[in-house]
Amino acid sequence: MDTYTKEFKIGKRLDILYAIFFMMSNSFLHKAGQFKMVGIPLVFIVSLTFLIKKKNIYYLIKNAPVELWLYTIWFLWAFFTGYFWAEDLRLFRMVINSTLYLVIFVWILYFLAMDTRNVDWIFAAFVLTAFLQLVWIILETNNWRFLFDSYHRYRGSFLNPNGLGFLTVYAIGVMLSYFRPTNKFFKNFIILLIVLLFFLLLTATGSRKSFIAVMVLLAVWFIFIVPRHFSISLSKQLFMLLLYSFIFWVSYRFIVPNFGETSLGHRFLRLYQGDVGYNLEHVGGRFYMYKLGLELFFKSPIVGVGLNNFAFYHYEGKYSHSDLIEILADNGVIGFILYEAIYIIIFLKLLYLIRSPQYKSNSEIKYKAELFLSLVLSILIIGFGAPLYKSFYSRVLLTSIILYVHLLKSTQANHELAKVA
Repeated sequence: MDTYTKEFKIGKRLDILYAIFFMMSNSFLHKAGQFKMVGIPLVFIVSLTFLIKKKNIYYLIKNAPVELWLYTIWFLWAFFTGYFWAEDLRLFRMVINSTLYLVIFVWILYFLAMDTRNVDWIFAAFVLTAFLQLVWIILETNNWRFLFDSYHRYRGSFLNPNGLGFLTVYAIGVMLSYFRPTNKFFKNFIILLIVLLFFLLLTATGSRKSFIAVMVLLAVWFIFIVPRHFSISLSKQLFMLLLYSFIFWVSYRFIVPNFGETSLGHRFLRLYQGDVGYNLEHVGGRFYMYKLGLELFFKSPIVGVGLNNFAFYHYEGKYSHSDLIEILADNGVIGFILYEAIYIIIFLKLLYLIRSPQYKSNSEIKYKAELFLSLVLSILIIGFGAPLYKSFYSRVLLTSIILYVHLLKSTQANHELAKVA
């Protein structure tokens, strides 16, 4: 066995080990100190990877994606401004450690990503983790009818039901990336059934922002992405018609009539009825929070009021329920630009990838790029209703997309250099 084959097989085993570890640890370690517990084995895996692959750490840091550097600089800015300008250092310390661990975790993901195959394993971990959460809730309730419980929001092992909602949206997006015209009919059928199952899990979380994000994701995928890639024969079109008809029938028969009985439907109904606590305009509502966030920004437009210090000024000590408002109020205009530039850059990179003539003949890459663009849009939609700078799965998904594009471009550049040589 030659050295390259041996290294490849060992690397493949590391991929599997890392995927299983990632899935298990972050599905069940949602408690204080979780990043420390995750960090020790990860440092070991990274060290082992460097020993086997003989990676040049200086080269890796020098050629890291600009989005990772922006995220790191944003953190340093948030640390500096929060430490010196925050009114309540206790609130600042509550999030700064976990945010630091998340920055370190993002860089570890980059060091582990030897090629796009590694990133594919990270995407797969989202699906496996969502399955684990579903099993967790079924075992916890001992009844699948939890999907139609209007009085309880299920969270699995998460501290907050919204966290499980976010994960479910991302798992649905990953499943859609496996839905391809080259697949056999049965495989696509199973994929859509899993998507439907995850959608039911999402309704059990009662997360309205996640529901809106997944509906936009599904609409963009079905209306704009699928027609561009699925040029199939008449017989397959008939099969697809039967498939969609079956999914529609299941949805109409079991989901639509029971939607009002779910916690999600119940919360939307109360919002529509304008009940106190669900009214966007009452003193504790979202519009009040957004208005307060803008007032805090104008109070300190350059440095902000300090990370997590929006809660100091809110009469109930709540966060702003908006990624945009939270970053603007806490970190000022400089922190806001650093943070939001990450989304703008990856958005532009994905657009370039979709339109690039280099990948014109590679429908799989273009399909993935379009779907990743939709997933970034979903993250932004979720961000309108929740601060995501400390959301583990949101950050890992965004980083995975960034790494996929970065590794794809690096591979292409290496191929071009090889041709010239």
